[in-house]
Amino acid sequence: MSTSERPGWRAELGPLAVVLIWGSNFIIMKAVLAVMHPHAMNALRLTVSFVVLGLLHLRLRDRARASLTPRSRWRVAGVGLVGYFLYQVTFIVGLNRTTAGSAALIMASAPIWTALLARVMGFEFLRRLSWIGLLASIAGTVVIVAAGSQDIELGGDVLIGNAVMLGAAFLWGSYTALNRPLLADIRPVTLTFYAVAVSLPVLLAVGFPYLARTAWAAVTPIAWTGIVVSGALSTGLATALWNTAVRTLGASHTAAYGNVVPIVALLGSAILLGEPVFPGQIVGGVLIIGGLVLLRRSRRTYPAPA
Repeated sequence: MSTSERPGWRAELGPLAVVLIWGSNFIIMKAVLAVMHPHAMNALRLTVSFVVLGLLHLRLRDRARASLTPRSRWRVAGVGLVGYFLYQVTFIVGLNRTTAGSAALIMASAPIWTALLARVMGFEFLRRLSWIGLLASIAGTVVIVAAGSQDIELGGDVLIGNAVMLGAAFLWGSYTALNRPLLADIRPVTLTFYAVAVSLPVLLAVGFPYLARTAWAAVTPIAWTGIVVSGALSTGLATALWNTAVRTLGASHTAAYGNVVPIVALLGSAILLGEPVFPGQIVGGVLIIGGLVLLRRSRRTYPAPA
């Protein structure tokens, strides 16, 4: 890849927008989970995602790029079930059983799983500087969450939630890595829409019993707004932007942006909930941004072989 063909800084705007959306989503989802079962919330917000992505897909549809071969249909269905059924279920169950800080810390391991899977499957070639950048970003996230956590319980529901969240991190890392070869032939919005279309019937089947038992009078207008925002942006538009970044920047590069999400979540908590920001969190932020810079420099200096 020549210098002129390498993605410029504008390509970074997509994952940066995703960081803002996903960071805010931690706060939004916690508020909704206070009045609704996780599976019921998943069914509703993924329905919103399906509508939003369907409209985007129709608006941007290109028949040459939207058509799928029989083989690619099975691959898209498999990746969709990983990213929109297995991941979404494990993520929201884990988040419901643990703290937002613990969830952010564990999800920060996703780039490591992405990089390892992308390397094992031959999708990307990572130099030493790339690994240093990834590890620096992970270390920064650990510092941020540890500095902001006064008491982290490791027993009961929290321990179960942490274990489930670790599974979610692995699934999201797998989803990001497996998307890379598909995005070479399929538009990101199209791939995301098909993934939701495959997974939504299963999510509705899982969520239906809990929807039937939901105390709808307790679901406030703020909670409804949170469901719509979470579905339209976090699991809808943001994932389409994420897939676009995977195609233009690479799986491991894009995955590293996930480490910035805790910064947004912590700042949002400080502004909306009055929680303090500790010096260690600032140090962690420097490590995360430094890791992203190293990762980008590595891509410019050592392009992956064809």
